[in-house]
Amino acid sequence: MKAYIRTFGCQMNKHDSEVLQGLLMEMGYSMTEDPAGADLIFLNTCSIRARAEEKVYGTLGSYRRLRDANPSLIIGVMGCMAQKEQLQLFKRVRHLDLVVSPQAVSRIPSMVEEARLRLSSKKKIEPGRRGLGMSSSFDDMGYVPDGRIIAREGGLSAWVSIMKGCNNFCTYCIVPYVRGREKSRMIPDIVSEVISLVEQGFREVTLLGQNVLAFGNDSSEGFDFADLLEGLQQIDGLWRIRYQTGHPRDYSERTLETIRKCDKVCEHFHLPLQAGSNSVLKAMNRGHEVDFFENTVKRIRELFPSYSLTTDIIVGFPGETEEDFEQTCDLVRRVRFDGAHTFYFSPREGTRAAEMDGQLPVDVRKNRLSRLNEIQDPICREQNLVLEGTDQEILVEGIEKLHGKFLTGRTRTNKITLFPEPLDQGELIGKLVMVRITEGHPWSLKGEFMHICGDKSDAK
Repeated sequence: MKAYIRTFGCQMNKHDSEVLQGLLMEMGYSMTEDPAGADLIFLNTCSIRARAEEKVYGTLGSYRRLRDANPSLIIGVMGCMAQKEQLQLFKRVRHLDLVVSPQAVSRIPSMVEEARLRLSSKKKIEPGRRGLGMSSSFDDMGYVPDGRIIAREGGLSAWVSIMKGCNNFCTYCIVPYVRGREKSRMIPDIVSEVISLVEQGFREVTLLGQNVLAFGNDSSEGFDFADLLEGLQQIDGLWRIRYQTGHPRDYSERTLETIRKCDKVCEHFHLPLQAGSNSVLKAMNRGHEVDFFENTVKRIRELFPSYSLTTDIIVGFPGETEEDFEQTCDLVRRVRFDGAHTFYFSPREGTRAAEMDGQLPVDVRKNRLSRLNEIQDPICREQNLVLEGTDQEILVEGIEKLHGKFLTGRTRTNKITLFPEPLDQGELIGKLVMVRITEGHPWSLKGEFMHICGDKSDAK
C-alpha cells in the first residue's frame, strides 16, 4: 500500500505530516511522491489566508479523476482548514473520505481503516456520516505516544513540537480558533525526545509552537521557556537549538539572558512586527506599542554582538491610513531587518478583523505591499553585504539543488550559505565548518571553505 502526503503552510504542519507519515508506516504504508499511484492521499492544510484554502479545494477537485480510476482510493484532509471547515469540506468535495483536526492526528489509523471498510462496502454514505475526526477538547494535544515513529526527513535537523495553541487572539488571525489555547508539553518529555534524536544522529533541533516564548505559561508546574533551553543545553552531541515562533511581548529579560548564556541556542530572533503604527497595533490586538518593540530590539543589540533579526508585516489592515503605513515604513528603515515576510491584509472569515469597518480596496493593499518591499529588499542585501570577509560557522545540510555545484548550509543566524565543495576534505555534509563569506546577496551568502570545526570550542 502506498500513501501520498502533501503539506501546505507552516513548520507545525510539516512536523504534523512527519507524525502522520510515521503512523502510516506503522500501518504498512510506504510513501510515494506520485498521488496517481497512491492508495491513500492526505492533504495537510493551512487556513492562514483565503488563497491557501482555495488552493486546497482546487487540489482536491483534481483528485476526482484519481478516485474515478481507483474507487478504493482514500482521500483525507487534516490541519487547520479541517478544523475550520469541517463538514463544509464534505459538502464541497463529494469524493472526500476523511477530515481530521490537528488535535486528532493520533486517531487517523483507526479512521483510515473505517474508511477502507466503507469504500469496500460500496454503500453511498452521506457527507455527515463520513469520517469526521474532531477533538472534543483542545486539551488533546495530538502528540504521538513515546515509542511511535515520527518519520523525519534527513538526519541532521529535526522539528520538535513543544506546545500547541495560542492565547493572543490577534484580530486578523484564525489560529486560536483552529489550534486552540496554549498547551505546553512537560520539559522531561521534550528533553527525552531530543536525546533520542541526538542518538539517531540529529545535531540541530527547531522548537516549534505558535508562540514558543509563552511556553509553560499554561502550566502550574512553574517552568518556562528559559528552563527548557537550559535543559536542552546540557545534552551532549546536540550542536544547535533554534525556535519559532514567538510574540515580541514575551521576550523577557530572563529569556534573552538565557539565550545569551546557552551557546547552543542560535542568535536568530524572529520578532513579528505586523505594523509600525500604534493605532494599527491596537486594532490588531497585539498587546504592545512601537516603543516596546524597539526597546526589545535595542536589548537584543546590547546582548548579542552577532545576531539576525527577521519579522512579519501586514499592510492594508482595516482602517490603516497613509500615515499609519508610512510609520511602518519608517520603523523598517530604523530597525533594518535581515529578512521580512510581508503580506497585504487578507480577511479571514471568523476573525474580528474581517468584520471591521474601513476595509481597504485590494489595489491599495497591493500598492502598499509593493512600496514596503521596495524599502525592505535592499536592506536584506545590505545586511548580507556587511558579512563579506567574515568567517561564519556553517552546519552543512546538503548539496544545492539548482545546479548541484555548491554545498549548502546555514549560519547560526539562519542565513543560507553556499560554497564550493573542497576536493580534499571528504564528506562534509552533517559537519560544522568555517566558511569565509565572499558575496552577500539579498537572500543568501556565498563563501569559501576554510576548515572543519574540530570541536564546539571552534564553532560558536
